[in-house]
Amino acid sequence: MIFAPNIVPGYGFQKMHILRKTHTVSSTGRAMPGAYEDTGIWFYGMLAAASPKDIEMYRQNEHPVTHTVVQHGAVDVAKENDLLCTDNGGRYRVSVRPSPAGVDSTMIYYVEERRDINERIADTSD
Repeated sequence: MIFAPNIVPGYGFQKMHILRKTHTVSSTGRAMPGAYEDTGIWFYGMLAAASPKDIEMYRQNEHPVTHTVVQHGAVDVAKENDLLCTDNGGRYRVSVRPSPAGVDSTMIYYVEERRDINERIADTSD
């Protein structure tokens, strides 16, 4: 477990599961969006509200953001449009993921909180 001193309980590092959207093909050959499926990849990340400057900057570029997630380590990384799910039920769609210094030692994700896609997650519990 990661030691996080001087942090209010519940606001430290959280386990973030990466869900990826699947695509299917209809009988006529058209691509159709599918549901989000669990990739089995997770990481520890810290969630914080995005600054007003970041919110405005990405809104002008048509990438709405509400929060930032800082990933501890960067072995497995999420991609744009992936869904980050916390154990307490939070759902966050990755809008932008710049790599600080370009070396993938840590990752910062700019995410948008989504409460409307809970029902479109594929049930993978067997």
